[in-house]
Amino acid sequence: MQLNSLFAMVAATAFAHTTLAAMYENCKCQDGSVQWDDITEAACLKYFQADHLLPNSKSRCGEFYPYYAGDRSHQCNAWSACIDEDDFSAFCTEAARELGNPWHGTFCWN
Repeated sequence: MQLNSLFAMVAATAFAHTTLAAMYENCKCQDGSVQWDDITEAACLKYFQADHLLPNSKSRCGEFYPYYAGDRSHQCNAWSACIDEDDFSAFCTEAARELGNPWHGTFCWN
C-alpha cells in the first residue's frame, strides 16, 4: 500500500469517527458475529452525506426487522431516526469494496 493511500484512509476514518460518532454510534455493518468498524464508519459517512434518512422515520422507529421481531436490542435507530436497512446495506457493500474487504450482509444494532 502506498504511504499516501494509508494516510488518506487513516484521515478519512478519523473524520468519519469524530463526525458521526454521536449520530451513528448504534449502527454497525456486521457479517455474523463480526463487527466491521472500518466498513461501518465509511458506510455511515457515505449514508450521511447522501442524506438517506427515511422521511417517515417517526412511524418506522417502532418497527422491528422480521428476523429480530420482539428483540428491542436489535431495533435499528440512529440520530433519532431509523435507517432503511436495504438502503444502508448498499452503502456497506460499497464501503467494503472500496476498503478491499469481503462483505455479505448488514443489520443495525443498538
